[in-house]
Amino acid sequence: MMTIDHELLSEDVREIRLGGEATLDPDSLDRLERILGELEKDANCRVLVLSGSDPFCRGMDLGRVLSMADGELQPCLEQFARVLARLHHLKAVVIAVVDGEVAAGGVGLVAAADHVIATERATFTLPEAVLGLVPAMVLPMLLGRMASQKARWLAASALPCSAHRAREIGLVDVVTTHDELERELKRLERQLVRVDPAASRRIARLLSGLTSRSLEEALSAGASLTAERLRDPSVRRSIAAFLEGRSPWTIESEAV
Repeated sequence: MMTIDHELLSEDVREIRLGGEATLDPDSLDRLERILGELEKDANCRVLVLSGSDPFCRGMDLGRVLSMADGELQPCLEQFARVLARLHHLKAVVIAVVDGEVAAGGVGLVAAADHVIATERATFTLPEAVLGLVPAMVLPMLLGRMASQKARWLAASALPCSAHRAREIGLVDVVTTHDELERELKRLERQLVRVDPAASRRIARLLSGLTSRSLEEALSAGASLTAERLRDPSVRRSIAAFLEGRSPWTIESEAV
């Protein structure tokens, strides 16, 4: 059984750590969805670290899947789909930290993150096609990170992908060594807690709507949003502080 630990790392940073057996089942999905629901309501959470051991995650427990009754299978798969969506839409910035093997649905968890740090020993595989399956819930997450041709090859070939290759195609953002992993994560956390959480949410909403708009419509909407933000008093205080040589992220606390 997979263990899922939820920890408060600091005032602004939370961690979900995957451990034990590396496969997901209804119990672990229940816990993941419950934790994500709590984090959605956590106003102080700016950064979520999604980490694991080696292997990180190998997707669904296929033995458990085969033993499910017809009425259990669809709800279980739909719950996994919800977990991916909630992780992807979380208001906090999600960092996936990978230091080992990732396969099948585990690749979906990684792809749902905003930023992926992997060590040189990390590998990523979509083996579903070997079994006659399709990684149908993982592919939509991959298309947010890479070209469709790269996602298609990863799924159709079922070949393992190294960390460096994963960075080349867009699945991974940073490749580091096992010894430097913690330092790289802390550096990123320090930067991200400085970012205005509301601005992060607006960026996500704006990007989600761009693909359905023409270039002219997207630019016009961007101009309107920028004008709206420039009228906001907190934004104007931050800009004034920046022009005076002060740190914009300290202004809100000073104004309280």
